[in-house]
Amino acid sequence: MEDISKLLAELQAGEKVDGKITPRQLFNYLGYERRTSGNCYQVDEFLKNNELEVIPHYNDVWVDNTITLKHKDKAKKQTKEDPIKRLKLLKAANNKPITINNDAKLKDALTIMMMKDYSQLPVVTGHNSVIGYISWQTIVEAQTRGVDSDIVKDYKNDNVITLNQDTPLLEAIKSIYDNDFVCILGKDKQLCGIVTTTDISSQFISWTEPFVLLEEIENHLRYILDDKLLLDDVKHVCQNREIKTLDDLTFGESQKLFEDNDKWEKLNLKNVDKDIFIRTINSIREIRNCIMHFDPEGLTDNQIITLTNFVSYLNKIFPFNR
Repeated sequence: MEDISKLLAELQAGEKVDGKITPRQLFNYLGYERRTSGNCYQVDEFLKNNELEVIPHYNDVWVDNTITLKHKDKAKKQTKEDPIKRLKLLKAANNKPITINNDAKLKDALTIMMMKDYSQLPVVTGHNSVIGYISWQTIVEAQTRGVDSDIVKDYKNDNVITLNQDTPLLEAIKSIYDNDFVCILGKDKQLCGIVTTTDISSQFISWTEPFVLLEEIENHLRYILDDKLLLDDVKHVCQNREIKTLDDLTFGESQKLFEDNDKWEKLNLKNVDKDIFIRTINSIREIRNCIMHFDPEGLTDNQIITLTNFVSYLNKIFPFNR
């Protein structure tokens, strides 16, 4: 019995152990000698209360055959991604920028900024540590103060904002908008990117555009269905979920309505090929699943084209009459 007690303790501690026992050992541990219905009920309650199971079931083998006692499987995520969106997800935060040395010539900085169309350049020391930045604004401000120098350090602003790559994205946005840009440092404290307000705007457009396109598609589908079907026909695809209008439909429920031959006939879509239309809706549904996972890399070009083309098609074939 000591071995079973040890096994149970290990299982409860979350350890992965090979819990090989026999039905007889299990029942004896709990003070029972036979597998009567009453005893089985007590054993089942013990297993249930301790979140345990036996494989195979103790009643499916001979009393001295081996069964495996194990902790019931926990519900787990397929992946262990960070639940927080962080700066390191942005391309700009991983694109090591061009820098200028503190003792470099001003003309070098001007040439780089003009050729690359940069608004600013991080200024670094010989050890590549960021100590400030130079920009068109800092140059003009220095010249206004009477600075007449050809060295970068005389036009540098020391108040550069640096953030760690692991900084939560939403937390970092305010700093970026307040300062026009921030320098991003990696785990080694070395400069690994610059994120500007333009980068943030571009990123959010790439994230929000699919949501807008998808909303337009869903609204169009409901518009096509509008006043064409009986409410009872619509409720039939909702699996007893109460709905009052087409606005209550999920995307999948709308898709089912279009797939149904009888309901398709009622829609009177004479100039629309059903098979192509349904295949496209199904592609949109798969893209929708990707959108709802909010992948930081966004959709592929082909997925965006699919959404855009379908929206354009719906606008042409089913124009909304105000």
